[in-house]
Amino acid sequence: VRDDIRDIAPGLDAFAMTSSWGESFSLAAAEAMACAVPAIVTDIGDCAWVVGDASLVARPNDTESITKALHRLLSISHAERRKIGERARARIREHFSMKEYVRRHAELYANAIEAAPRARKAER
Repeated sequence: VRDDIRDIAPGLDAFAMTSSWGESFSLAAAEAMACAVPAIVTDIGDCAWVVGDASLVARPNDTESITKALHRLLSISHAERRKIGERARARIREHFSMKEYVRRHAELYANAIEAAPRARKAER
């Protein structure tokens, strides 16, 4: 476990998470995106959902698809990659920040509390 990732990641041109199976929420991809690094993930588990339209998604176990995604990112200008990276950072802030996490859980709990009396009545 490294504690200097936030110092290293911003220097990357791209981040690739090319899992073949077993991914749920890709924390590594989210961390790279939070550092404004464009990500490439394979469409496994929730990886595509995490990156949304702010980064690239390749087909799993498909070297051609992964290679095309890498080539696409590495063949554009640094400024264009930076724009993609900033979109990636914005996506993480908008959907996965602690503020958003707390808001969504508060909403979930409020809905559960509101539904509880109706559920008890239905049981009777």
